[in-house]
Amino acid sequence: MTRRKYVSAFLAILLNVAVIYAQGQVITAEYGPPDAANEWQKFSIPLTPETFDVDSTTFSQVLANVERLRIRTEMHNGYDVGGLDQVSVGVLHSSAFESGNEGWNASGDGTMEWVESGGVTGGFIQISDWASGDWHYAVAPLSWSGDWTSAVGDSLIFYFRTDYPDQPGIVEISSQAQKRLVLAANTGQ
Repeated sequence: MTRRKYVSAFLAILLNVAVIYAQGQVITAEYGPPDAANEWQKFSIPLTPETFDVDSTTFSQVLANVERLRIRTEMHNGYDVGGLDQVSVGVLHSSAFESGNEGWNASGDGTMEWVESGGVTGGFIQISDWASGDWHYAVAPLSWSGDWTSAVGDSLIFYFRTDYPDQPGIVEISSQAQKRLVLAANTGQ
């Protein structure tokens, strides 16, 4: 192979890596289901490449530019209700939902509401299924986006409950640029 062909092949590889990085990636890890219906259970997801079943380079690239964290709150093929409370990512981010939804939203086929009491220590967020065939997720606020590399080796910790603990949920961390349309109503609070 001539030097020109080596350079061309090397540039093609670099271009492919740049395109993959520019497009971002999504890494996932399973959790649950809870041991019992309607009871809060603590889950701890280690922020390691092994937990998300990816190589260390991919893991580092995603955590260096987190665009979205989603936690699937649906664990049943049919109508169900999932609750989420006391979410933290190492010392970087945390939500206790004591006085509102703290910028969290729902995606998929569910409606999210903040519930004032009944959580681990007070309020929590709850997503009720529309049973339309899609999964529902709790989506972290945009303020949680950014560089999470300092949290590598720490854990994503949260409490979860559901009325139908039939199948595992998924934690999804994405470095893909996101477009969000959020419809919210002020309830006079």
